[in-house]
Amino acid sequence: MPKANDFVWQCKCGNIEYGEFPPEDCPKCLRLNKFKKIPEDQIEDAEAEEILSKMEGEEDED
Repeated sequence: MPKANDFVWQCKCGNIEYGEFPPEDCPKCLRLNKFKKIPEDQIEDAEAEEILSKMEGEEDED
């Protein structure tokens, strides 16, 4: 769960991370410096999209 002073960062691959600063590399796709800050009014939509993509990925593994 993010802290009050954390921002929400999204990688080009869709991975979402939380923190005061953007991560240097993405743990999902391993790209470097590809995170952008998500505006507050778009956070819920971005988180929902990430959850859906993870669910779809799990279905593909079955």
